[in-house]
Amino acid sequence: MIAGRAGTPLVSFDAGLCTFCGECASACEESVFGELTGQPWTLKADIDQSCLLNSGVSCQSCTDACDDQALTFDMRGGLVGQIRVTTDNCTGCGACVSVCPADAIAVRPLGEAAA
Repeated sequence: MIAGRAGTPLVSFDAGLCTFCGECASACEESVFGELTGQPWTLKADIDQSCLLNSGVSCQSCTDACDDQALTFDMRGGLVGQIRVTTDNCTGCGACVSVCPADAIAVRPLGEAAA
């Protein structure tokens, strides 16, 4: 984790995915994490228009990194296919974020538009 606004924790997937190990909660001196049971957050992968597939460049880096099969390649969409996000399968782990060569993926609350 890194410091966000007002010094509060901010999850960054630049270095890779979150394994939901709980080490950040154990290391934190504040009680901001609450009970660590069930799904830790409602964040989901969101792919914006800068995805290489929208430019006709074939890429599936994100689907290769997604162990939960939340991201799938669909040949029926776009110029050379399209990545589909199955939000029910997405844990919000961020494995897809750091491997995307176009920085087209963010993990954000479901329905939240890109800033």
